[in-house]
Amino acid sequence: FGRPMFVVDTGAAANHAHPAQETLLLVHGFPTSSFDYHKVWPRLEAWVAEAPVGARRAVAFDHVGFGFSAKPDRGGGDGSGGDGAFSYSLHDHAEHALELWRQLSVSRARIVAHDMGDSVITEILARYERGLLPPPFTRDFFAPGVTFTNGGMLVEHINFRLTQRVLLAFPWASRVLAARDRSSRVSEQQLASVWGSAHADMHDDIRNIIAINRVDGGMQLMGELIYYLHDRYRFQARWLDS
Repeated sequence: FGRPMFVVDTGAAANHAHPAQETLLLVHGFPTSSFDYHKVWPRLEAWVAEAPVGARRAVAFDHVGFGFSAKPDRGGGDGSGGDGAFSYSLHDHAEHALELWRQLSVSRARIVAHDMGDSVITEILARYERGLLPPPFTRDFFAPGVTFTNGGMLVEHINFRLTQRVLLAFPWASRVLAARDRSSRVSEQQLASVWGSAHADMHDDIRNIIAINRVDGGMQLMGELIYYLHDRYRFQARWLDS
């Protein structure tokens, strides 16, 4: 779709004309990036290395608007060559994920999704169940399995944090906080509260997450990025059926 997406791919040097026998796709959540998986990445590289060349592959990426991927304003106008609007809906994220995997010649994979990534995958699952996935995604695409982690699939049971409630009600608030250079402090407090008593050992991770979020003005976009929670309300029944 013309918008650059950051990818980490252990099979980057492999011959994609002959897809790996085992492919693992990692899909990150909000408000982070593929950095979600950085601590397991060395083990995944070892898992790939212990098999014949090209037999295994692990792929992680940053959704549009996150990490090191393009960060268009909602409605387009990012200057990255993408045509049309980008709504930051889960449908747009699903479209970009599928196109990325197509370009990487992935047509069958085990998927691990986290947080917002859970909902991106449930949208793709809904299309899969209805036979709506485009070529080259066959009915075998999900055959190896899907693992969902820490995602609020039932919206009525989600205990939204104060920052989430504010951004959902006032998306422009992230731009105000960024302009006043307070977004990093608020993010640090929220991330620390997620980890609870363990956050003292996560200081470096929190600092790195915030640094990555600041790339290309990402902090200003948090009000747009959290838009996906509206989709969880609107399409919950469709996704749960899948």
